[in-house]
Amino acid sequence: MKLLLLAAVLLIGLSTDTHAQKRLKYSSHPTEAPISWANEEGNLIGVGPKLVELIFDELGITTEPVLLPWKRAVSGAYQGSIDLINSIYFTEERADYLVYCDPYYSEDRIVIITNKENQLPLITLNELTGLTGGSIIGDSWGVELDSFIANKLDIDKVKYFEQNIGKLLAGRIDYVIASEFNAKIQLAKLGYKDQFSLSFAPVKTEKVYMAFSKHSPFVKYLPQVNRKLQEMKDSGEIKQLEEYYLIKAYQD
Repeated sequence: MKLLLLAAVLLIGLSTDTHAQKRLKYSSHPTEAPISWANEEGNLIGVGPKLVELIFDELGITTEPVLLPWKRAVSGAYQGSIDLINSIYFTEERADYLVYCDPYYSEDRIVIITNKENQLPLITLNELTGLTGGSIIGDSWGVELDSFIANKLDIDKVKYFEQNIGKLLAGRIDYVIASEFNAKIQLAKLGYKDQFSLSFAPVKTEKVYMAFSKHSPFVKYLPQVNRKLQEMKDSGEIKQLEEYYLIKAYQD
């Protein structure tokens, strides 16, 4: 009888472990509306989280969103504790530990935020040299801008967008780097939409990707995910999600 009970306990444990392995843990940027952001309840919402939910539900895989500061989310994918980042730019460094899906969003223009009286005439990135900028810890802006930042710019990094805006208002920094829609949404929410100027950074528009951790057992689903993303692009479903979450981001 004791042996039967022990066998039953082991089987239950094995079943529980198997179930746990089927749960895909994903994270994303907590302040990049409409692609991904955390609402007041602390839930990740936006185009990226919704795509994860739709695609993996169809594959029969349970997903678990994990809300983290952006740097920790990317670090989690590096270490393997996070299976998937659902909204991220491509960089060569990240490609060492991430397997990128096909891009699902390609209109993420990068802007430079300044006080209106100090608007910068951005012809080239060289106009930013000699000034102090602000960005979010862990943010990457694509190969071109990342390289220029590393070699020529002075950037003060903080955890949250509103911290950068506070520094900009206080004159402690000269500009903030952000994505276009997120900048407009965040400034509107903070009540500063008429107080700042946004200039498009003279760099190429970056694409947004999902990316699996190379440590994740779910990386084998890459072909299915890419196939579904293409279907959703062709049908206009992703475009509809973009429009829906852009409106929702302004309302939240």
